[in-house]
Amino acid sequence: MPFNNIPDELISKIFKDLEEDFKEIRQSKEYLKNTLSLAQINKQCRRVALTLTHRDLWSTILLHWPKEIVNLYLERSRISDTPDIFVSFDTRQLGTRNRILKHEYVAHFFEQEMKNIAHLELDIHSQQSSQVVADAICHTHAPRLQFFAVHLGQGIQNITTLFGSNAPLLRAARIHGSMQLRLPLFESLRELQYRVDGQNLKELIETLKGMQKLEKLALIGTRETVALAPEPTEITILPACTWFNIDDMESHLAEYALAHISFPQLESLRVSERLVQLPDMTFSMSLFSVLPTLATEGEPLSFELHHGRVVISMAGYRFESDWRNVAAADSTNFIATIGTALSAPVQLLNLQPHKIIIRNTISQRSRPPNEPLSLTRQDLSRVLDLMLPAYPSVEVLEMSVGITGVVGAIHHHPDHLPNLKTIRVVRRPDQGNVSDAEAQLFQRIAQGRGVQVEHEQL
Repeated sequence: MPFNNIPDELISKIFKDLEEDFKEIRQSKEYLKNTLSLAQINKQCRRVALTLTHRDLWSTILLHWPKEIVNLYLERSRISDTPDIFVSFDTRQLGTRNRILKHEYVAHFFEQEMKNIAHLELDIHSQQSSQVVADAICHTHAPRLQFFAVHLGQGIQNITTLFGSNAPLLRAARIHGSMQLRLPLFESLRELQYRVDGQNLKELIETLKGMQKLEKLALIGTRETVALAPEPTEITILPACTWFNIDDMESHLAEYALAHISFPQLESLRVSERLVQLPDMTFSMSLFSVLPTLATEGEPLSFELHHGRVVISMAGYRFESDWRNVAAADSTNFIATIGTALSAPVQLLNLQPHKIIIRNTISQRSRPPNEPLSLTRQDLSRVLDLMLPAYPSVEVLEMSVGITGVVGAIHHHPDHLPNLKTIRVVRRPDQGNVSDAEAQLFQRIAQGRGVQVEHEQL
């Protein structure tokens, strides 16, 4: 069939498929090139591309495009009575030439078109920031905005609020801003990702009291060691929130957040924290605040033991504590903290797990000079001696990676895991077979305790 004889309906179907592909490259140079070309193939393709059915082709606008292109896409997107547009602005893409004029144009665009923006992504860096753009973002109302993402570079001080506190349809926000940015009360929010430290955590917790529709909350820490803010007077309750994530946050701040936000319907909790040593030389670990908030049966209960971090996971929950950058020199109290943490699921939740999984990668005999808390084989033995007695109900132990230390702890301490019936060793093909020393340990355990040893290859 000659190209010119292809029915409009078939061309439209092809364009619809392309629209889905184009969504993956919205931020790339190829998006502009590809969408423009659809209306330049021939008159028929142009006619189809400019129909209401394909309005989405023209509703994405990147503000570093030439002004005439931005205006062209605006004009084509207005074919619909629903004028929603997708807008992205990255100061790095504007270049340095005529920067003041370009920023004035961007500010004017926001003042005129914010009323139509449904999806807005901002990436603003300190060396390219300007007051006129900041004012437009801070004070221009966004009545149709549903999704908002912003990344403010270090040193941005002039964006302190958003949209004149007026974005009544906002459902999802990802805000990685400076500590000068104060989150307005957006009661319509369902999903929020927010960067916090000790300066703004208290204020955020207070603001969350008005966000009763929030379903997903993620708090992102900073890489700076910060002091803890004064405690709020009341706990914030998020009745609809089922998903909470803490990422890359100092442990005392994570503990603070968990102690002051309540999630009656929580189904999924993920915590990734950086361990902090407190002034009294003890170690803060949010795990002890986390576990009492969970409604879980605790199966399967899994532990990952690494030189510089531990991971504890169970149904709907994952906790990770990382101490690779902690400068503490005394490891005695630290080892006790790790051992207590690994036994916490039993101590705090009264779990009686039938099975536990241990993945161990600790193999070094001594600590590197620059990692004073990096766990060694000797530390592993001490940690396991603190952990394993807490799990007398375990009948199945699954192990992977470095198994010698774990098997040795069970062999040398018959009172560890007294109800153990099965040891399951899981190995990848590249890990080879069990060593002779490991095989002898397994044989002794099997003979001495009547434990069945199973080997499984992934």
